[in-house]
Amino acid sequence: MKKQRTRREEMIVVGKPNAVKVVNGDINSALKLWKKYVKDSGKVDILKSKKEYVKPSVVNRKKQTDAEYSQWLETRRYARDN
Repeated sequence: MKKQRTRREEMIVVGKPNAVKVVNGDINSALKLWKKYVKDSGKVDILKSKKEYVKPSVVNRKKQTDAEYSQWLETRRYARDN
């Protein structure tokens, strides 16, 4: 007997963005969909970043170095194109 495939629309819970229904006892596909929802929402990244305190000066320094790097990349691309 062929196993009936569950559609993603059947597993969605209306009104709860990070909830998933288990359909036909198929917990693996429900878990896979739930992990995708959690990853796309960015909650895991927020929790990881809040594991330890980061001083504001360190945050500002990282922003500055990232801005300098992206500006450096833009000048390289502009010089290469012209």
